[in-house]
Amino acid sequence: MSTEQEAGEPVTPTLSSRLRALSEITTAHGSGILITVDEIQAADSADVGILATSVQDLVRDNIPVSFIGAGLTAGIHELLSSPGTTFLRRSRRFQLAPLQPRDATDLLLRTAESTGIVFDSDTTDRAMTAAFGYPYLLQLIGSLAWDSARTANSDHVADDMVEESIALAIPVLGDQVHQPELAALPHSQLNSLHAMAAVMDSTDPDGTDGAFPVQIRDVAAELGRTTTSVSTARAALINRDIIHGPAWGQVAFRLPYLRQYLDSPGGPLEVS
Repeated sequence: MSTEQEAGEPVTPTLSSRLRALSEITTAHGSGILITVDEIQAADSADVGILATSVQDLVRDNIPVSFIGAGLTAGIHELLSSPGTTFLRRSRRFQLAPLQPRDATDLLLRTAESTGIVFDSDTTDRAMTAAFGYPYLLQLIGSLAWDSARTANSDHVADDMVEESIALAIPVLGDQVHQPELAALPHSQLNSLHAMAAVMDSTDPDGTDGAFPVQIRDVAAELGRTTTSVSTARAALINRDIIHGPAWGQVAFRLPYLRQYLDSPGGPLEVS
């Protein structure tokens, strides 16, 4: 009697099996696995589900693995409502506050100190103030100012370079942040934002950042509606992290320079 074994179907590796193989290497070195995903709100929910399931399997077997994801508030809420992300819903979540002035200044100084081009106290203060604690805007202003100094073959960032960088960064912020954010809003929420800007224009005409709080009753009056009728749009905008309520009955823009963007024609940057 003789037997013959036919070759079976090849085993397709899975994310879980790959991570387990990786863990054998990291464990041998007294370490573990850290998985990080930025802009997670833009990831495919099915892919996130596979990742969550794989991490959960390793955690269940006491394999040292950690996961850190970062993204926009509204997108994360929507992602976590998708099937297959139950494990991530039980993760610890943190809402990042705007950068504190000391942290923003320190970031500018430490980022540039190893490049041979430095910021001084005046230029860092100006860049920090103009960014209003918004990390991307601080990064953009700092990068443009540093690049101006490099182009000028200077070893320090001058005041005029920061001012020019601020003027360039604000419309870029509108093009890359404000426009996509507003494009996804229904008319009721967009109208509420325009009403907020109109009320601010009349009560705080010299304001620049849009953080000036206004009464929700004044926004409702601008729309010709009752305060109760605008509560749904207000709650949705707060959930999307576009506005916030600094005090009872008040609203203010969370995104810097959104008020100016709403007052402008908007749209992509034009070049000639």
